[in-house]
Amino acid sequence: MQPPAHPDAVFASCTHCQFTVPLSVEWVESRQLQQAAIDRRHHEGQERTAEARAKRKQQLVVLFVMGGAVVFTLGLIAVIVGLEMWKNHRRDEEQSAKAAADERVRASLVSQLEPVLSRLREQGCTREVSPVDTVRQQASTELSMSAGGNCWHAVVAAQARIDVRLVAPSGKVVEKQGEGSVDFEHCPTETGKHRFSATTEPGGMLASAMADCAPAFEKHRDDPAKNGLTRAQVRLKSLSDAGCRRVILPPRAVTGEQTLTATMHTGPFCSVLVVSAGSDDTILETTLKSPMGELVASKRSSDMELAACAKVTGDHAVTVTPTNGDYFTLAGMECPRAVARKRGAK
Repeated sequence: MQPPAHPDAVFASCTHCQFTVPLSVEWVESRQLQQAAIDRRHHEGQERTAEARAKRKQQLVVLFVMGGAVVFTLGLIAVIVGLEMWKNHRRDEEQSAKAAADERVRASLVSQLEPVLSRLREQGCTREVSPVDTVRQQASTELSMSAGGNCWHAVVAAQARIDVRLVAPSGKVVEKQGEGSVDFEHCPTETGKHRFSATTEPGGMLASAMADCAPAFEKHRDDPAKNGLTRAQVRLKSLSDAGCRRVILPPRAVTGEQTLTATMHTGPFCSVLVVSAGSDDTILETTLKSPMGELVASKRSSDMELAACAKVTGDHAVTVTPTNGDYFTLAGMECPRAVARKRGAK
């Protein structure tokens, strides 16, 4: 006899004799308990399998999310690094292009200076004060000069307007402007430190060079027509013909600022100072001060007579200041008061 397959069956069938036999309650309950245990274990196994699958799925999701985050982060880093590399490359290209452009401008400006410097060298300006140099916007320096000494050239080039300025020790300012290039010459009439500056537009480039030149006026020293002696002799002859009989200062050629002391007396005679340059380009400023420091007379010209009658006896200071380093002639005569008054004396 074969037991029933279903655990809840309460009869067993005989396959050979075709009859059924009721099963005992204990046997049926035992079979049901066994089947329940089997079903429970099967269900628990399915739950564990489902939990394992859910956990694996969750782990896969986490791994996928983490992997995506890592990929995104690496991609973002790659983009940032690539962008920075591109920026650096662009910056390097721009700097290279700017440096190349600056070099072209620098070369162009330096080439503008060469013809002027060559001409100066041919004229005898062989001593280089400052070699060719290029700077941004402004060039400045301080130079020691002596009155009546060598002249000095500053050659400056730029792509725009140039303003050149020289300040003498006394504070006197000499300026010059130009468009593109300037050849600035200064023949000192004062001794001491001179401050030089050249400027162009903001950010613009300046090329400059400086040379020391023997004064062009030096050859005028012994030339009566160039040093003012010829003019002075004409005035002295006119004074002599007018009745002036005593020479108080023989004619002499000088250069640079001159300071003299004239001993003058009250009475029937007055002094007439003759100051003459060979060229009208040389302007001479002449002043006469009393022993008390009061201004007695002054005149500004390239060829003059400065007449004065003393109001007090004593040493009177005479100062003659030229506008350049060219030679000029000083001379003086004592003249009757009437003659001096006709010549401007008070």
